[in-house]
Amino acid sequence: MNLESKALDRVLSGMPLFSGLEAECLTRLAGHCRMLSFERGETVFRKGDEADGFYYVFDGKVKLFFVSERGSEKVVEVMAPGMTFGEAVMFINKPYPVFAETMAPSHLLFVQREGLLEAMQHHEQMALRLLSGLSRRMHAMIASMEAVCVLSSRERVVGYLLNELESRESAVIELAATKAVVASTLNLTPETFSRIVHGLEKEEIIRIQGRRIEVLDPHRLRECSAC
Repeated sequence: MNLESKALDRVLSGMPLFSGLEAECLTRLAGHCRMLSFERGETVFRKGDEADGFYYVFDGKVKLFFVSERGSEKVVEVMAPGMTFGEAVMFINKPYPVFAETMAPSHLLFVQREGLLEAMQHHEQMALRLLSGLSRRMHAMIASMEAVCVLSSRERVVGYLLNELESRESAVIELAATKAVVASTLNLTPETFSRIVHGLEKEEIIRIQGRRIEVLDPHRLRECSAC
């Protein structure tokens, strides 16, 4: 996806983080941005790479993960369109602490640190939006850590399904990633995740069709979170 400066201006103005910026400021910021194209399974950055900017997912999907000494992956988060990643560490001159890899053909907008810092100096609201986004991410990560430390495997899966259900108008959940990736974000093995969801299916609480999970009885599913 090749975008000229004016097209980049329009992309930036459509991002909540940059809405309200003056045209001149958007043009300067666009000079510090570039749209990058990736095929599925390509590395965006590696753990230890210099964090000289952040990424906005224009379309596609990206997973952030660690790799253990044995070579197994621990997925931290899956980034969907409209989400950003890499912005926290670029302010403290630290390298990226995780790996980032595309899970589908993706277009990512890369915003260099220098351009972002310049824009923040001229737009206080943008700085507040960035801090708000980082705070929400930190809150979500703490909640995830609490779930891993306190909740049982079944409670984690039920909590994940309930959280997904809240963001949808219907009772149908389309998993954003493979079951193995979802299991990793919950700190579970794929086998444990499958065993639990198939157990819920046998109890006629959900119905599974590939990545599609239909919640047949939301009330009983909520009751499971207190089991």
